[in-house]
Amino acid sequence: MLEQIAHAGTAPRNASVSLRGTHVGVTPARIGRMLDRAALLDLLAGDADTVDAPFTDVRPAILDPAARSAGSTAELLLARPVAIDYHGARLGALTQLQLAHALLVRPRRHRYAVRFDPEALARAARPR
Repeated sequence: MLEQIAHAGTAPRNASVSLRGTHVGVTPARIGRMLDRAALLDLLAGDADTVDAPFTDVRPAILDPAARSAGSTAELLLARPVAIDYHGARLGALTQLQLAHALLVRPRRHRYAVRFDPEALARAARPR
């Protein structure tokens, strides 16, 4: 019976950052709800005819401000093409789409790390 009641809860969802082409999206976190089993057992041990199952809120690890910060960083990194110069000579530029393909957004505990994949940048910058 406890397992069936517990399934009525919901898992927390981290705020997230997504890249679609050069567009950066941020999805808000969702608070989860978990059955407080100890409190329910205490209630069931009483003499009440009806018991409301007690649920507690469960915070996600990564909240909205962290995702918004990572999203802002990603937008800044993709804001414009990056020129490639070698010994003072302009060799070309990495487009915003090329930069987006090289951009990594990875979860780190309670935040996101935003950085470029050096190998992907090297492939994009390599002369053809």
